[in-house]
Amino acid sequence: MVKILSKTCLRRQEQPGTAMLLTLLLVGAIGVILFSVSRLTIDEVRASREIRESVLSYYAAEAGLEKGLLEYRQNHDIIKDNITSNLSNGAKSTASVDYRKKEVSGQLDKDSKAEITIINPGSETLTFRFQNQSTAADAKSYVEYQRLDQVGSIWLTTKREMLDVVGFMETTAVINTLNTSKKIVLRAFGGAVDYNITTTNPHLGGGDSGVDSGISTINSTGAAGKTSRKLQAKIDRNQNQLIGIFDFTIFSQEELK
Repeated sequence: MVKILSKTCLRRQEQPGTAMLLTLLLVGAIGVILFSVSRLTIDEVRASREIRESVLSYYAAEAGLEKGLLEYRQNHDIIKDNITSNLSNGAKSTASVDYRKKEVSGQLDKDSKAEITIINPGSETLTFRFQNQSTAADAKSYVEYQRLDQVGSIWLTTKREMLDVVGFMETTAVINTLNTSKKIVLRAFGGAVDYNITTTNPHLGGGDSGVDSGISTINSTGAAGKTSRKLQAKIDRNQNQLIGIFDFTIFSQEELK
């Protein structure tokens, strides 16, 4: 009889411990569920905010791009930075229009010519690199280059210089321009050649000089909150045609200013 009572007491002592364990497990499970729901809600809010900011920054970049296109329409030779736009929703944009480059490349077919325009000429040193399109070791072409100087409305031609381009090796010519040098004329004889031109005093170096790339580029960056959208438009200056619009997205950990 004593043994039976002892077993009954033990069972009664085990029941409160089991109930407490089940309670703790239930509370823990509820906590995990609540934390997951809370985390999901935060992620949804963050994603919603990023989508909204991305849309607003895109519209701002679009507004800046339209301003840049208007500036180009009024003046095809425009070079301008800091074209700003402020939207009523708080988004803003900054745009620029430019057609200068530090480096340009192209090709000259046999018996053809190309005119390279220098913008705001100063004391640039232009380095020309020529290479035959033919990879044959005995390929040979001749490139003639000539400076055109402008004094008022009068164009003055300088002495024509000839350069032999032999084989597939690169041939280099250096031209020092003056304040009046506005164009360099290239002519190819004997065969087709590829050319590359670089300047030691481009606008990227702090000045306002450069080589006409033949393409006007409009960059517009719109910002809203932590998101920035960049639109870039390219216009063929010879054909006066829009040749492409490119879209870029930037996300930041901090507010974009």
